[in-house]
Amino acid sequence: MRDKKTYLDFDISIGGRNAIRELNTLGHIPLIVGGAVRDSILDIPCKDIDIEVYHVSYDRLEEILSRHGTINIVGKAFGIIKFKCFNGMEYDFSVPRTENKIGVGHKGFEVSVDPFLTPEKAAKRRDFTINTLAYDLIGEELYDFYGGKADLSNGVIKHTSEQFSEDPLRVLRALQFQCRFGFDIHEDTWSLMEEMVTLGTLKDLPKERICEEWTKWAVKGRHHHRVFEFLRRTGMELGDLTKMIDTEQEAEWHPEGNVEVHTIHVMEEALRIADREDLQGDDRAVLIFSALLHDIAKPATTKVIDGRITSRNHEPMGEPMAHDILTQMGIKQSIKDKVGCLIANHLKHVSIFNEKINPSKATKTLARKLFKKGTSIAELLLLIEADASGRPPLPKGLPESGKHLKKLAETIEVITEPTPDIVMGRHLIEWGIKPSPEFGVILKAARDAQDSGMFNDLVGGMTFVSTMTNIKPHRFSHDDDAKMGISQ
Repeated sequence: MRDKKTYLDFDISIGGRNAIRELNTLGHIPLIVGGAVRDSILDIPCKDIDIEVYHVSYDRLEEILSRHGTINIVGKAFGIIKFKCFNGMEYDFSVPRTENKIGVGHKGFEVSVDPFLTPEKAAKRRDFTINTLAYDLIGEELYDFYGGKADLSNGVIKHTSEQFSEDPLRVLRALQFQCRFGFDIHEDTWSLMEEMVTLGTLKDLPKERICEEWTKWAVKGRHHHRVFEFLRRTGMELGDLTKMIDTEQEAEWHPEGNVEVHTIHVMEEALRIADREDLQGDDRAVLIFSALLHDIAKPATTKVIDGRITSRNHEPMGEPMAHDILTQMGIKQSIKDKVGCLIANHLKHVSIFNEKINPSKATKTLARKLFKKGTSIAELLLLIEADASGRPPLPKGLPESGKHLKKLAETIEVITEPTPDIVMGRHLIEWGIKPSPEFGVILKAARDAQDSGMFNDLVGGMTFVSTMTNIKPHRFSHDDDAKMGISQ
């Protein structure tokens, strides 16, 4: 089925359009397919544009495209040519292909390139109807064989055919599409996915593909809260996430309700903050994953003590639990490290200003701890704001303790990175202290003394070390002399 004269806008360069025009003139049928068509109809910017070309051999397609840009044929087995225009813009051109299930898992397919496959049959292999749409850029015609346009209009995610169950990755794709667009999943598709999860087919998925879908969930999502419904409906197990709904909270601090309700509000606030701060890529993923998992240990730690609901130590306990869940998601180590550290310290702003603690020293220590895991107080404050804002009808924004932490961290200049150590191992050696197991003890003590304000330059550091070790440092390097203003 074609919709006559349907104008859709695509970011295709002159070189790309010229290639499409020549293919069309030579009697081939170049159609923009998949997500680019879907996103154009939804008025969502899309940089990844795939063009499927019918009635042309792979070698002939390669020959034609080479006249309009540079090509890369790394995807030849799948009929794909990476095409780069002379202005640098890139597109994927491909010859239609069929996929036959021959083994288990996401990779258990036999792929066959078929230049004479019809657009309708080629579209049938796609996962959801909203991804089966194709567009003729020259004729301005929309190809819609499986009702994808109507499903887009109605906000429905529906599998294209029963072949959906052959690829377990499609379950996670349903999740990220639902959370990106806020669409409802068709009941028949729910049934298929429940069966696939029950059969354990998702266990065969490679970690890198799992990671790709969860990363899209975090980075591209606008309706992250739907993850809870998805886990319950499909039966997917992901740590204690589905137990949050049964975990109550003390009403004085959390009038909004249980931990799941709170987490939903926190994710909404994290999204707002991510948009405000223009967070992209890994930075955005870190904040969203932190919001999802910041209270992951509450189901395991929540108790009623003296008539009050409390979740003591849920922050440090949450770090390894979040790490396990992110590992199950296939998330890379750098993101896991940051998320875990942010979760373990997301209430630190409260304890830092305890009257028994030196706030300046505690803030410097916090900055070091976060920096060691690749993050910072600035990034922690974003999670603190989201957490505090996710408790309606209580006021939104940084709590007073968070504001104090922000002001202090800015004042002592550790908001984005810790204060550098004044005394380092090379200084101990230059001062005549021989390397030993005590080196670490000396350096830590010097760092603590520095953070406490006992010294703020190398002369003070030398004096502190000499009193601690009973060893009189006998020399400085010329660099050290210069730093201390000692003339030669």
